[in-house]
Amino acid sequence: MPLHRKKRVMKIKNDTFISILSSHITTVPEQGGILGEKDGKIVAYYHDKDASICSSHAEYVPNIANLNSKIREWAKDGIAFIGMIHSHPKDEYTLSDSDMLYIKKVFESYKVGDTLYFPVIIPGGIIIPYAVTKQEVGLSVVQEEIDIYI
Repeated sequence: MPLHRKKRVMKIKNDTFISILSSHITTVPEQGGILGEKDGKIVAYYHDKDASICSSHAEYVPNIANLNSKIREWAKDGIAFIGMIHSHPKDEYTLSDSDMLYIKKVFESYKVGDTLYFPVIIPGGIIIPYAVTKQEVGLSVVQEEIDIYI
């Protein structure tokens, strides 16, 4: 009897999805922001307008102070940090080595859940959701589907 594995799905509120697509994160590589969740669904997005790009190579460098401030603000409304989204240049659909180093740092430096989302957005509004889960040794990365709800 074959085993059927349930596909993983990143659930995101339609307004949040539109907010992401409306920000210039969809047209400029290496821009980003954070995602917030409530009741297992992504309900909030904060665009990191004050981020910088590493000059030696194209890489999104978050403004940690601003992001932490927004995470504290969300917590008052029962919204939890659930991950970060950032844009890549055209045709770069996967998480890069530097993305993975940063993700590892997030898991090591902050009290976060075992699974966080790190979607990549490509010019044209293509969002590729990745769920990253902390394992006993290392991290597991799974590409998911998107379920947009009202």
